[in-house]
Amino acid sequence: MRRIILTCCLNALLLIMTVPLQAQSGLALTMRAGTLGAELGLAKSIGSLLSVRGGVNFFKFGISGRTESDDPVDYNLDLNLFSVSALVDFHPFAAWFRLTGGAVFNNNSIEGTGKAVKNYQVDDEVYTPDDIGELTAKIAPSMSVTPYIGLGFGNPVAKDQRLGFFIDFGVLYQGSPDVTLEADENDMIFPTTTQEADVEEDIKNLKWYPVFALGLSFQF
Repeated sequence: MRRIILTCCLNALLLIMTVPLQAQSGLALTMRAGTLGAELGLAKSIGSLLSVRGGVNFFKFGISGRTESDDPVDYNLDLNLFSVSALVDFHPFAAWFRLTGGAVFNNNSIEGTGKAVKNYQVDDEVYTPDDIGELTAKIAPSMSVTPYIGLGFGNPVAKDQRLGFFIDFGVLYQGSPDVTLEADENDMIFPTTTQEADVEEDIKNLKWYPVFALGLSFQF
């Protein structure tokens, strides 16, 4: 029974891949995965040389641990990717190669917390991790709407194509990152929050975000 079901599914997939569209819709569902996360979107042809694409990107990843040093710190880091893209594809040779430009609503961020795990003695005073407190940090783009430029191969809305494959290379200009540091004002670590400007200065050159993605398309 499993073999029969698998055979039917493979035959259906083969049929979709090989049978051309009877009526060219110029509208395709797209799915991408890359440095902006996973994307679900739509592509629409607006001429022989131009098409438009839009999609929602999302991805979350977290890691936690303890630094290996004489002054260990417990940390938690979360990568939060969320963006909405609006792109225009130009096919200069009416072929698979294309140039892409557009804008991306960029709500990507990295958030983390850090807390000491041992007591510290200063003169005759002993300070516990609770006395020192927890520091929270967030790094995010300074521009919420970021311009995108790139190139790629593949056309989700090519004529007589139901299933397609495409690839994107490009960059986002997101400006120098903004840094936010927070702590309880009653904790010893609170004065550290005044160093936001120093951290921003250290990472000010991270203005460009590389974009690489592989995608599949299905044209209606």
